[in-house]
Amino acid sequence: AGCAMLKPADTNYRTASSTKSGDVRTEIVQTARSYLGSPYRFGGTNSRGFDCSGLVFTVYATHGISLPRKAVDQARFGRKRVQEEARRGDLAVFSVKGKVNHVGIVTRASREELWVVHSTTSRGVIHEDVLQSSYCSRRLRGIRDALVR
Repeated sequence: AGCAMLKPADTNYRTASSTKSGDVRTEIVQTARSYLGSPYRFGGTNSRGFDCSGLVFTVYATHGISLPRKAVDQARFGRKRVQEEARRGDLAVFSVKGKVNHVGIVTRASREELWVVHSTTSRGVIHEDVLQSSYCSRRLRGIRDALVR
């Protein structure tokens, strides 16, 4: 399954232009976007294949931030943030029947949009507005600021 099943994703694989050096949120998003097109692989943590939490784990580790490996544990990491205050680099957490089963990295957010890079079983690592996906929007359970502990 996965969020990308029902809605087209952004296929523009170019990374955003670099801003000030040291903006870790921008760097996290650029790193996440660099993996767009990588295949899905259960347990995967590199460009040969990622599962959702493996992608998040690897992207944050690249920037010296140690996160738990499993989505359920990542969903408890950092500080909870209301969706309307989501910022790039935050984690988007999804669940089915009350159980966390998916996580991704927010790239941009507004009241109307929540763009996330995540690894889906059907399409690998993609970038999509999860609020425009009926599948994902129903399963979105929260936003976590993993840069604040």
